[in-house]
Amino acid sequence: MTSGIRTQFYLINEHADTQGKYLGKKDEKLIRELAQKEYAQKLLKEAYKKQRLIKNFSKAYLDQDFRYIYKSYRGKTVYGVAL
Repeated sequence: MTSGIRTQFYLINEHADTQGKYLGKKDEKLIRELAQKEYAQKLLKEAYKKQRLIKNFSKAYLDQDFRYIYKSYRGKTVYGVAL
């Protein structure tokens, strides 16, 4: 038994297009491909954001922190190794 609510899909090719082309049951493959494309684009956008955050974090924090640690131990012996 269904509730009577159906999802309808329209393909809009141009920004100014307000109607679009109705995609029916026979266009199910195209509907799935378009949904997958949109998902992939959003995922890629988020991945680039995360990559940028990691690079910025690495530049601002990790490099500086390691230099500080190295300078604080320079000339000392740690576990039998002279730094």
